[in-house]
Amino acid sequence: LFYRTERTRAQLDRIGLLEQWLGDEDPLNILRDVMNLVRVERRFQGVRALWRENMRLLSRRIAERNAEKAGLLYDFLDQSALFKCPVHPDSRSLMNVIFRCPSEELDNRFVSEATKRGLDGLKGHRAVGGMRASIYNAMPEAGVQALVDFMADSARRNGCHAHAEEASRRARAVG
Repeated sequence: LFYRTERTRAQLDRIGLLEQWLGDEDPLNILRDVMNLVRVERRFQGVRALWRENMRLLSRRIAERNAEKAGLLYDFLDQSALFKCPVHPDSRSLMNVIFRCPSEELDNRFVSEATKRGLDGLKGHRAVGGMRASIYNAMPEAGVQALVDFMADSARRNGCHAHAEEASRRARAVG
């Protein structure tokens, strides 16, 4: 709305100048006004280009951040003895990380314990089962690290002591 209002105001200003030119007989005044219009349009184009560049840089940084978050979780999963990711590395999502335990009973226990610790929404699709961590743009890296730490703790409690500690340490080093 602001953009449209500004564009309309600029067009009305130009119409006002055209009306002035029609009544103005001095060509130097007309030339000066045209040069002012060109300067204003260049400045407007510069603001637009700056905005586009900022959006490009912002989207690149968001993509890098999402790759770092997903990498932190996938690195842990790839080294974990308890949790496994059934998705081939070439097909993995940066937003939804799917993983499983060796049994459905362990999956359900993990989801229940995670919910008690404030890690909600990990239960996978009802038809597929397993777990799913949604790590969209708004999820901070600290949230992913909290999940990795909880997963390492859960692996230790389920008999995967040394391996869980090593996987958690490696995931922290990568992140």
